Amino acid sequence: MSDERWVSLTDPTGAQTDVDVTVERFASLLDAVDPDELEHTVVSLEDSGAWYLEYNRDYLAFGNAEGGDPVVLKNVDRDEVLGVAADFISGDLDALRARPWRAW
Repeated sequence: MSDERWVSLTDPTGAQTDVDVTVERFASLLDAVDPDELEHTVVSLEDSGAWYLEYNRDYLAFGNAEGGDPVVLKNVDRDEVLGVAADFISGDLDALRARPWRAW
């Protein structure tokens, strides 16, 4: 049994993969979200520890699927979203927790 951390990426259609999970791929999915679309607007990351990062055009949420309430950043620009995603992908939970999250 391996304790190695894995990260998966879910695109706006709900397709999930753990192959080629990079900031660049996350960015390309963000760019593909149609601003006029009402559905299929979420791009998310999840790791083996049940931590997740969920982007929706209205917010960026960070939480743990196994408990606790998620926290959010609102009105974040693309560069900040990608910075947070980079921290998540690299496993830098301290950097993630240091951001100015707000209660949901």
